[in-house]
Amino acid sequence: MRVRVYPSTSAPGSLQYKDGLALIDTGATRSGICKSVAESLHYKPVDFVGISHASGQSRNPVFPINFEFPGSGFPPFNGFPLVGFDLSSQDPELLMLLGRDFLLFGQLYYHGPSGFYEIIIPAPPRVSPDEKVPGIKSSKQEKQTKLKPQKLHKKRNKSRSKKRK
Repeated sequence: MRVRVYPSTSAPGSLQYKDGLALIDTGATRSGICKSVAESLHYKPVDFVGISHASGQSRNPVFPINFEFPGSGFPPFNGFPLVGFDLSSQDPELLMLLGRDFLLFGQLYYHGPSGFYEIIIPAPPRVSPDEKVPGIKSSKQEKQTKLKPQKLHKKRNKSRSKKRK
């Protein structure tokens, strides 16, 4: 899918943008951008997150990126947090990976035999660098979040035993 990435609003007098491809990656928890593209458009990291991948684990920068999908009818996305990745070994036109954190704002329909897909996004999320996107944890939140064990099974078993008596 075609994507246009705009420069950081703090870029001094720069009106250049970068056109390329965005790959839909339903296996990726986080969406990302080619780190060298983000840096060339004068973006500065606002956070760092731990990422697990096939080669192991790493800490990667998060950039608040402004982008749009030309000709799609979608309004532009401003300040969407994208993880910086090294995508240099991929297609040179590949600028972004769209993971589940992006896809949670809409619906993705894919018909495998025909290769047809459709993305429906009602409205893009409004995100400023100070806001957090739902479903995305910053490095600070990752350390604080703990899952609480569920007790649903015990309650169900007790209610079933009462009905049997």
